[in-house]
Amino acid sequence: MNTSEQFTLFVGTSLVAEGDLRTVATAAKKATDSRTNDRLAMYRESNGQVFDLDLRGSIAEVLERLPLHPVVGDDPPPPPQKGPGRPKLGVASKEVTLLPRHWQWLANQRGGASATLRRLVDEARRLESENVSRRDLQAALDRFLWDMASDFSGFEEATRALYAVDKAAFQKHTESWPDDVRDYARKRFERIQHTDK
Repeated sequence: MNTSEQFTLFVGTSLVAEGDLRTVATAAKKATDSRTNDRLAMYRESNGQVFDLDLRGSIAEVLERLPLHPVVGDDPPPPPQKGPGRPKLGVASKEVTLLPRHWQWLANQRGGASATLRRLVDEARRLESENVSRRDLQAALDRFLWDMASDFSGFEEATRALYAVDKAAFQKHTESWPDDVRDYARKRFERIQHTDK
């Protein structure tokens, strides 16, 4: 399970928990057990999407099922295969087509071609996760706003301000919103403002 992924839980318009999935799932289970009539909404920070968890059973049972969740669980292991590779380690042998100059460069790297390609892919994935674009952040906040605030006064104007990156207008049109929703949206907006296009 990706333990670096962050989540947020709202119960009604109150922000109840932020953090890793175990933290948010535990808070969601407690809120469910308290028989609240307010809507529980869990958001994935990376994209603003709402997702559901199976909250049946005890907290321990809920947490035990987390690695199997399709949104945040580990990728399923590849099917066993015969032939080259190391199937027990999840290593699959597949064809890579490169030009001679690429093979020559790879052959001169520490650990050989396979190890070098794995390092390059891991580094690219790390940089990709660090360099979230402004457009991605806007889309994530937009999803949250549509789900949580689409009935609030000033919603359409706030959405326009979001895409115009107009802080004054965004603050003006979110002023009357419930405190936790307003503050969460503004905090996310601040990150957008300080992210390069």
